[in-house]
Amino acid sequence: MSPTLLVHLPLDASTAQGTAADASPNHFDATFSGHPIGVLDATLGGCVQFDGVADYATLPGGDPKLRLTTYTISAWVKLRPGDRTDVVGIFWRADYRQDGRYSSLALGVQPDGTIYHAYSADPARMGGYLTITPPSTAKVPDGAWHHVACTNDGQNYQVFLDGVQVVAGPFGSGVKGGDSDFQLGRTGTATGFLPGQLAHLRVYDNAQDVLGLRRDMAADGVAAEDLDSRPFDFTLLNDDQQAVLYIDEAATGQAMTLRLTNTSKYTIEFPEIGAPDATTHHFALRLRKGTLAAGLTVLPADPSTWAMSAELDETALYFQWKKPVPLAPGATLELRLTGLNADGAAGTRGTRVELTYQGLHYSGETDELAGSRMRHLDVVNSRGRRDLPVDLRLVGGDRVLSDGASASTVTLHLTNELRDGTGVALSAAVPVSAFTVSFDVQESDEDRPWALTDTAKAAGVTLTATDATRWNVQPEPLGQQAMWTVTPRSDTVLAPGEAIELTMGNIVALPSEGHAPIVVDYRNVPGFADGLMTVPVERSLLITTSTGVGIGVAPPQAQLHVGAPESPPTDGSLVVGWLNTTSVRLGRQSDRAWIQSHGPAPLSINPYGGYHVGVGDGLPAAQLHVLTSGTQNPGDAAALWVGSQSGAKVQIGQGTATGWIQSSTGPLALNPNGNWVAVGSGTPQGKMHILSDDQEPTGPPALVISAATGPGLRLGHNAAYSWVQSQNGPMALNPTGNQVTVGPNTGQTHAGEGRLTVSSTDKHLQLRRESRDGAAAGRLLFLDLFQDDTTGTQVTHPVIRFGHSGHFSYRIEVAPDGFWFQNGDFGSEDMADVHGGLGQFSSVSSSGTGTFGQLRIGGTVIGEHELQVLLKLAAGQLQFDLYNAYQDEYAYAADYHPYDDDRRYVWTWRPKGTISQGVWRIDNPRW
Repeated sequence: MSPTLLVHLPLDASTAQGTAADASPNHFDATFSGHPIGVLDATLGGCVQFDGVADYATLPGGDPKLRLTTYTISAWVKLRPGDRTDVVGIFWRADYRQDGRYSSLALGVQPDGTIYHAYSADPARMGGYLTITPPSTAKVPDGAWHHVACTNDGQNYQVFLDGVQVVAGPFGSGVKGGDSDFQLGRTGTATGFLPGQLAHLRVYDNAQDVLGLRRDMAADGVAAEDLDSRPFDFTLLNDDQQAVLYIDEAATGQAMTLRLTNTSKYTIEFPEIGAPDATTHHFALRLRKGTLAAGLTVLPADPSTWAMSAELDETALYFQWKKPVPLAPGATLELRLTGLNADGAAGTRGTRVELTYQGLHYSGETDELAGSRMRHLDVVNSRGRRDLPVDLRLVGGDRVLSDGASASTVTLHLTNELRDGTGVALSAAVPVSAFTVSFDVQESDEDRPWALTDTAKAAGVTLTATDATRWNVQPEPLGQQAMWTVTPRSDTVLAPGEAIELTMGNIVALPSEGHAPIVVDYRNVPGFADGLMTVPVERSLLITTSTGVGIGVAPPQAQLHVGAPESPPTDGSLVVGWLNTTSVRLGRQSDRAWIQSHGPAPLSINPYGGYHVGVGDGLPAAQLHVLTSGTQNPGDAAALWVGSQSGAKVQIGQGTATGWIQSSTGPLALNPNGNWVAVGSGTPQGKMHILSDDQEPTGPPALVISAATGPGLRLGHNAAYSWVQSQNGPMALNPTGNQVTVGPNTGQTHAGEGRLTVSSTDKHLQLRRESRDGAAAGRLLFLDLFQDDTTGTQVTHPVIRFGHSGHFSYRIEVAPDGFWFQNGDFGSEDMADVHGGLGQFSSVSSSGTGTFGQLRIGGTVIGEHELQVLLKLAAGQLQFDLYNAYQDEYAYAADYHPYDDDRRYVWTWRPKGTISQGVWRIDNPRW
């Protein structure tokens, strides 16, 4: 960022009023104390000479622009030879501020001639301290002009002598600009007065580079070289020492002082002339047409010293100095003019005035001195009433968010606060009625706590009129100020109670709390003098509107809206409690919002009275009620999760007709530490107990295990029994082959036990089918497992009994000698005569009969035919054909020629087929 010139005091002369005019646009004039004198100088043209005892100048420091935090301070200094015992000041400020902190900024010369540069570095501590740059070997010699400068950009400082860097280093912890005055030519001590001359003191708001310093040095040298061609300089100031001419209603007009200075190195002489006119005069003050009001009588305050005449259109005033006394180098003439007034036709504006001189010559020379100089003059409307009934107000809140990132908006009303009358007239014709809205901004390396925002963000601030058809808003780029001019699009009247509504938007305020003034200047309002209004805007993290309060957010979207940057649960955007003990913390991250208890204690919700807590939209019906607006299916986003996001978790949700709970990964454990679980109202009697009213197998059961449709398992109970049934399909118990136990069990599993174990404390264990009306004939079916009680070494045999009510009852008894069968008689328990023996008990015989379709032994199937062959073989009745497998011929006893009836011979039948003589039989089998 290029530094901006804040102060330029040429110090080329001391006025009669003891004021050194500021040549910068800010008009920060300095006031002399003691008896410093302006003298001509061959090197710089002019300077101020201080006696080193009591002479100095004061530059008022109360303006916010002079609260320097970054800076460039430079000046030409010529020290008088002699002994010095203390630092002598060039530019000095030191004060204790109201907040108790010490603020200082100094540039001077030490007794040995080295440059002294110091600044306060106290942004936080009380009492303060100075940071003094280390001295260099470069010194300011006595008796000659030298350029001395110091710069500070907020990161590094530099000290220059004659445009060459002699000291540099890192900046300290921060300058805190004060409000006290600056002293020129002295320090705060009794021996710190400057003995010598000072010229061209400049102050910038940021650090200049070496090229900038050398440009200033060259410009000062050019000024000295131009003394011969431009021997006069002038100022035209009002009684407030400002280059301002008012549009005034006073009949006597205003007084201004024309100050003329010999800036040359030689004495100037004034030849005697007659009465001044357009061709004969010493000086002429030329103004643009329309600068002065018509009908004026402008006169010199001292007619014995000055004569004057004017053009009829008052575009030029001609002067004669009646005392033709030579004017020494650096000397000043003053001409006080009365009866001045600005023409109000063009309203508030700026203009230029030109001083011309002629007919003069240097002492001892005859060549005429003639030339001109130009100066700026502000024309300000001061006519009419000064109580413009327009009030500047902020509506809808006077705060902007001070987080340095979020955009805020404020609404300004320029309201006619009168309740009657025709209103305030505003003109669209020249002079145009205008309201100028502005606020200060802060450069990136500055500390301007009264600024609203910084330079980079100020470019994005907007100002718009709500009624754009009536009001025109024009931005005005002005560097360290953001400014807009508001004018009417046509002549209009601001009616009583009516307001011009302006919205200032996209304000990204400085990230610090404080107040920033918004200034509205008004000019050229018919019947009223120019003036200004100010309203403070507060930079704050707390924003209030008619609908809510925002903390760190603007505008708030709720009655209390905390808007904050992302923060981990260890920090929090909202903390209730103490940071070093138990507290509740709320905050957000990019992918979540969170609330947690911080510290050793748990988080309790509604700990007193059992009040209901609802999660979701609706009225909670329980102490904790998760209310959902839609339906969820298992696997989707559930209403309630318990567990990590990527690991195992329990999910609870509701479908269109059912609620559900599931484990997302891994099993679901209910009370894994052994406590009982109850479903329903009552006291559980087991690890998992479903407590319910009576159900019938045809009605809703207590428990259903099934898919949404298809087969399922139903369990329930009624007053008489409990039941389990399969719904819409068969019921399989452990279809994968694991053992099933029904009834008392020791929990042991023995090799060879069946897949289904049914235990009973009685002798009988039955599987029965019964009718609803009892054991009606033809309806009762049962399978009975029976074993009689045993005593001692007694051996009892297990029995399986099959029965059909009223028809038969068979049983199978297993004994050491095999299986024994009952004959089916309900009236007897005696065993039937059908049994089979095993192994060593094969001597046991039976006359019983068994019926089989076939018998398979290994891979061989024996049917009825095979058994009949065996029976015939055993009885000696088996007949067969004798077949020669090798010859493929059947054998027969001789019965053909030539051995007819000679059966002692056996032949084979060559025709390959069987014949009746070839049938044989095994007789008399033996075993």
